[in-house]
Amino acid sequence: MPLLNLPNSLLLVVDLQTRLMPAIHDGARVVANAARLLEAGRLLAVPVVVTEQNPDKLGATAPELAGLPPAIAKMSFDACAEPAVLEALDGGRDIVLCGCEAHVCVGQTALTLLERGRRVVVVQDAVGS
Repeated sequence: MPLLNLPNSLLLVVDLQTRLMPAIHDGARVVANAARLLEAGRLLAVPVVVTEQNPDKLGATAPELAGLPPAIAKMSFDACAEPAVLEALDGGRDIVLCGCEAHVCVGQTALTLLERGRRVVVVQDAVGS
């Protein structure tokens, strides 16, 4: 697999939300690792896209991840079902993916991106279920 190319990468943060985190196995570690990933992205000026699954019920993104761009609300597990997400991901960049639920929201999003011909790299230490 070729290495990621900085000018051609984008970080997608999927549903790391306050009310979800207590149910996520080792949720504090997942959030801490996502925070490290985001800090590296900030230092390297990598664009970031954030989603929140049904934010009225599941709350906002975890406060430990403060300073993110506004989240795109979604009601489907697959972030790609939300037109605003697809628009934000436009441009053909490689997608570096973190978030939860790994088996549903992250997984379905990754599969759809792959189906659309996008290169996806899931950061294992920054995903959880």
